[in-house]
Amino acid sequence: MCSLSILNLLLYLLFTVRRACPFQDTIRHLNTEFARNLYRKLTEGEEYRNIIISPAGVSIALELLQLGAKGNTFMQLENALGYTVHDAGVRRFLQSVYGDLANSTVGPAVRVACGLFVEASVQLSSPFSDDTAAWLNGSLHRVNLGNPNETAMLINKWVTTKSQGQVKTGSNQRLKVIELTYLEHAVSMLIVIPSERENPISSVESQITAHTLSAWTNSMRRMKMEVFLPKFKVQSKFNLKTVLTTLGITDIFDPTKADFSGISEQEKLFVSEAIHEAKIEVTEDGTKAAAATAVVLLKRSRALAFKADRPFFFLLRQTTGRILFMGRVMDPLE
Repeated sequence: MCSLSILNLLLYLLFTVRRACPFQDTIRHLNTEFARNLYRKLTEGEEYRNIIISPAGVSIALELLQLGAKGNTFMQLENALGYTVHDAGVRRFLQSVYGDLANSTVGPAVRVACGLFVEASVQLSSPFSDDTAAWLNGSLHRVNLGNPNETAMLINKWVTTKSQGQVKTGSNQRLKVIELTYLEHAVSMLIVIPSERENPISSVESQITAHTLSAWTNSMRRMKMEVFLPKFKVQSKFNLKTVLTTLGITDIFDPTKADFSGISEQEKLFVSEAIHEAKIEVTEDGTKAAAATAVVLLKRSRALAFKADRPFFFLLRQTTGRILFMGRVMDPLE
């Protein structure tokens, strides 16, 4: 069976002081569209590079910021995600989604972590401190931003600290899909390749929408199939400032406009850095999964083997539909 290790995700936010159902279906759809938009923005101009991102990790950070944002700053965060964590139903649903993953004791190492680094001199509001402690995988750290070397060391240490299942496959005329399930079917990894070698991986990426993923899931049936998957390891790091700005989240980075009075009423805060890092590793054990359970999208498909022998797209998601990680492998040896 395939051995998967999602070693770490980093999204850290540095706050700087400026002195002076249908519901669940709706959330799943919003999460998928946010993931698609984020992926598209981050991969622009990167056609030939291995890439991985964690849409869920970025969402966690934005949800965390929502807890302390007010006014237009809050509105921009809400508009980007499509929901607010101040809604009791949304909060219960999201916490249950991440709780299922965090509480699992089987399968691969899958970690989604979010760190919030705030100047040590800032007096935080008690409600925000309490909410941060309880919110998903978020963690709050006090740092001396006047000493950038010390701050960098603390962040790197935090990153280091944070840092097998059935097989399902499918195909249609334009692409082929395989799905590996993990954590007792709580998490699955989709791998998608173009049916024709000459078709670029972008022809796959452009089809990843909430509607498409739902259609694939609803059209699958099971069969026996051999699956060949290469050993690969992908790590990416991004500065999210530009990307989040293009998604309409602008005020959080502006010292004159950011409103985080829910975090501290005494200080004017804004986000000085937003860094995202993700890493995935599929070990050598994952190069072949023979005669495993499989699903095929089209009944007329008679393929008896799935070979990821060309650039492919991958997506790790929970059974709730929330996308934890997504990316592409152009060269497994890179």
